[in-house]
Amino acid sequence: MHVGYAPMFQNPGNALPDAEVYRQELRLAEMAEPLGFDSLWSVEHHFTDYTMCPDVLQFLTYMAGKTQHVKLGSMVVVLPWHDPMRVAEQIAMLDHLSGGRVILGLGRGLARVEYEGFRIDQNAGRQRFVEYAQLVLNGLEKGYIEGGETVQQPRRDIRPSPLKSFRERTYAAAVSPESMPIMAQLGVGLLVIQLHSQRVDTAAAGYMTIIGAGILVGFFAAFLLVTSHWSGLRTQDAWDEKDG
Repeated sequence: MHVGYAPMFQNPGNALPDAEVYRQELRLAEMAEPLGFDSLWSVEHHFTDYTMCPDVLQFLTYMAGKTQHVKLGSMVVVLPWHDPMRVAEQIAMLDHLSGGRVILGLGRGLARVEYEGFRIDQNAGRQRFVEYAQLVLNGLEKGYIEGGETVQQPRRDIRPSPLKSFRERTYAAAVSPESMPIMAQLGVGLLVIQLHSQRVDTAAAGYMTIIGAGILVGFFAAFLLVTSHWSGLRTQDAWDEKDG
């Protein structure tokens, strides 16, 4: 069994100075490798005390310099909030700095406060995610990015060139049932972030239906289960989530 550790950088109710939260979380993260954990993870969230990690790749880059062996996972990079060319460059650079230890997790994001904070129409989130994911994933295999229906990225190389393939180490998060087939069609593993009483078998049903129908060729079926225990409650004002 592969067991990872994920600092969440939460500060519910601003009970502590943010600097103290970071000091404690980094101290625990640096203990993960000597304690025998297989991987280190964190998330991407913005603007609230719910999770104060606005750049998961930056955090993992720091941890790459503090560790030697543990895998480094993103759960997740929220693609609709980023430029896909920049994301691909950052991922490739982190993989070089860590010696190929990256486990890539991608996602769409659900929090209205974050979409509004970035001035992005949340209704366009799904379309952006699919387009950007295709660009990033294809780019990491080919070494360059080109195209995109809305991005219209001129062909540019990813430098440093990707160290090695990201196939079989890329996952996409899906919370809503409607997202499962999308992740399967992208040809990536399923990152199941278990929230509340959500059943993993129910969550994965749409994903497995796509695989069972033989739609995918050369696909690797893999699941990554993340069970999160939150230290604080989300407020309705801060986390008015929109499903789908």
